[in-house]
Amino acid sequence: MDTLHANRHICKNCRFFGVYYLKSVYCFVKHAAGFCSKKKMTVRETSACDFYKTVSRTQTPVTPERIDAVIADLQELESMYRGCDF
Repeated sequence: MDTLHANRHICKNCRFFGVYYLKSVYCFVKHAAGFCSKKKMTVRETSACDFYKTVSRTQTPVTPERIDAVIADLQELESMYRGCDF
């Protein structure tokens, strides 16, 4: 049985996988390959190995202190750019 079928965890969804981007005329395009920081080599996004680890999906909790800090930052940016014509 091939590794991809034996291990359903593919590199594309792994924490250690970093996709390569190609420069296009107007934007950057994802490539089908990337760098595995665990293996220290280039791998395809459909490859699979035993080092698979899920991506951390934890979110920062929203607290009143964080909201106040964001509001203060936005007010500072607004005062910096007030009257500017772009």
